[in-house]
Amino acid sequence: MRDVQIIPNMKGEYLLIASDNSGGIGMKELDEIKVPYDQLAYYSFRVAFMECVAAGGDPFTVVISNFCGEEVWGQLVDGIQIGLEEVEMNNIEITGSSESNMKMIQSALGVMVIGRSKKVNNQPLTYSKDLEIALIGTPLVGNEVIDQPNEIAPLSMVKYFCTQTGFVVMPVGSKGILHELKLLFPDEPLNNQNLECDIDLKKSSGPSTCFIIVYSNKEIEKVKNFTGSLYNSIKYNKE
Repeated sequence: MRDVQIIPNMKGEYLLIASDNSGGIGMKELDEIKVPYDQLAYYSFRVAFMECVAAGGDPFTVVISNFCGEEVWGQLVDGIQIGLEEVEMNNIEITGSSESNMKMIQSALGVMVIGRSKKVNNQPLTYSKDLEIALIGTPLVGNEVIDQPNEIAPLSMVKYFCTQTGFVVMPVGSKGILHELKLLFPDEPLNNQNLECDIDLKKSSGPSTCFIIVYSNKEIEKVKNFTGSLYNSIKYNKE
């Protein structure tokens, strides 16, 4: 259901592996979107981090696959450390490698987050009227990510909801909100006609600039107060 590989190990735990990649984004002449490499690494990290923790993982390693140039390795590490500081997880190891034999004409980057857990959150949900569905943040892509930072859900907020009992978190990726909702509720005929939201449900969320939460409607005021202007209600008009 989620974009994460779940592997049971011999200690009764699970390894959770999540990844993200980008191409044509960076500071090379032929890159389509010009972004400093620390920002590029930060946003790639946040995608993999969100997928890992939303599935129940406790991250312990970040792996970088760098095709941007060996000379920018330090900037990539800086970007990931910004993300780790945001979630107060500065003890995580950062490793990886750079392509140093061939000179690439465009930037490319892969980031992997590896976590462990005794229990994973990977089961589909059954809808009931007692559930509330909300989108936290706004789906943004490309230069929107740089131009509209105040509409991006903070990583610290993602981590908070992932550690709270009674909340299910689903990061929104490039396929949009509706796609993720269908993964969460596979038995429901969800579509643009029976869902109400002020946000375009099919818009790409690029580097997971927003996420879905499902929770008891008894918590709605608490959630709204905590998320403020980032809160967007999603109503399902089930017949």
